Amino acid sequence: MENFSDWLVQLLRERLPLHARVLAIVDENLAIEDSNVTLSGSHAIQLARDQLTPSEESRLLAVVRSANDSPADLQLYSERAHGFLSKAPIEPDKQAIARLWYKTFGTNCSLST
Repeated sequence: MENFSDWLVQLLRERLPLHARVLAIVDENLAIEDSNVTLSGSHAIQLARDQLTPSEESRLLAVVRSANDSPADLQLYSERAHGFLSKAPIEPDKQAIARLWYKTFGTNCSLST
């Protein structure tokens, strides 16, 4: 997980076709195996977004999943990621993801080049 940001960038740049879209649902608290270290998922998303060109980012929907949903937390997530999923959802995840997907990509199934 320590290289998640680089992995996500490489996925968009090198491993997927240019028309492919990516949905990344990232937990806010990423625990590193065999360690007491926890990384911020929203920060990892921000690091990846900072490396992407606008064209590359237009193919990405990166969402933070967290139980922390205070106004300050939600503001931070909105600055770092494209959306937020609560671990105590008021709507089913499928509906929340669909809403974010259509908001980001619209209903067109193909990317404009």
